[in-house]
Amino acid sequence: MRRFVASLSFVLAACSAPERLAAPTAPVGREADGSRQQTPVNQTLTPHGVFVDLPGMRPLALASSRDGARVFT
Repeated sequence: MRRFVASLSFVLAACSAPERLAAPTAPVGREADGSRQQTPVNQTLTPHGVFVDLPGMRPLALASSRDGARVFT
């Protein structure tokens, strides 16, 4: 019986809801100088070229360079 109670308490502890993480507070979007962009999941994008805005559009295809060093949208 003692083993059952110990096992049950372990299972209940493992099944409890995890703590909620605090929402990110860093600003999302492009830096004023255009050098990088912050995503909603706290990733920083630093381009090797220039950001180009495509209003009302989104990428429909991806292609990689022959050497695999670049991806184009």
